[in-house]
Amino acid sequence: MNRSRNTMKTHGAAELQSLWMKAGELREASIEMDVSIVQIGRAFAVDERTSRRWMSGEILVPAGVSVLIRLLVALKRKLSYREMAAALRREAEMLDALADAKEAKMRQVKPQTQPQAAA
Repeated sequence: MNRSRNTMKTHGAAELQSLWMKAGELREASIEMDVSIVQIGRAFAVDERTSRRWMSGEILVPAGVSVLIRLLVALKRKLSYREMAAALRREAEMLDALADAKEAKMRQVKPQTQPQAAA
């Protein structure tokens, strides 16, 4: 079975759980913004099947799309610029933490040593 790379099973990274929007949050966002899931999918240039998979929870909404949807909801709520900036900082901090974890994991992998040539 070909699993999407967007599934938590494939990634398994705990950090992604807070970055990627889950079905319930997407459902709430679509209701609050008064748009259908198909309209959200079209806005992000994905086909209807993908947007329905997001809504069913079969796959998680990618981090970048999740951030933009959260910002659109914030604008709909007319949050102050300070509140929006704080939300953006939180998202950026989570992305930085994920990048740092990836870098640390890469450092743990020891490079293979080259055999020395005979003189």
